[in-house]
Amino acid sequence: MVRTLFGVDARVIHGHEEARLTFRGAVSGLSLGEHQSAAIFDVGGGSTEVVIGRLAPDGLHLDFAQSFDVGSVRLSERFVRSDPPTDTDRLAVVQAAQRAFETVPPLPATSAIPIGVAGTVTTLAAVSLALVPFDGSVVHDYVMPTDEVRRVVEDLASVPIDERKRRPGLDPLRADVIVAGGCVVLTLLEHWGAGRLRVSDRGVRWGLAEELSG
Repeated sequence: MVRTLFGVDARVIHGHEEARLTFRGAVSGLSLGEHQSAAIFDVGGGSTEVVIGRLAPDGLHLDFAQSFDVGSVRLSERFVRSDPPTDTDRLAVVQAAQRAFETVPPLPATSAIPIGVAGTVTTLAAVSLALVPFDGSVVHDYVMPTDEVRRVVEDLASVPIDERKRRPGLDPLRADVIVAGGCVVLTLLEHWGAGRLRVSDRGVRWGLAEELSG
């Protein structure tokens, strides 16, 4: 179908290529120092990807790239039993994420602020800003203190889903999984001891565009 519609063959990318493209896309348009390392993470529905590396004149150097089976949908289905989620539900999500992230290395010395990409992180930023309608250019390069991430997650977790859907900045389609996704984000930030999070509204597609244009 892809070939019929667009005249090209579809190609499934492997994990290392996804990590490379995610890194390149995430850091595009952000103010990073020359040769500075960066820690990128992407909390998706079924998994979370963590990539640590640096862009240099001779190309991208990846020091760590791994996918973990903890995502907003997966953990909601496994552990969230109540509406709103109970403390027990949230603790189970956090403990699963803690076990998954045990092998994630510390933040690079030159990267005190990890960079989060994709819908979970941009949604938390949009709720923090009460951003209606969503505007990717506003959340891109937005820095959220970890305490603000926690405040947003706790606020969303404190109300039933029907009320959660009405929170400014929250896409109603994410209302059922955003609490688990937020818990995953907080768990990784706490694993790193990070006091802030930088939001990127760019990812794999931006990385691919940069690679093709370069």
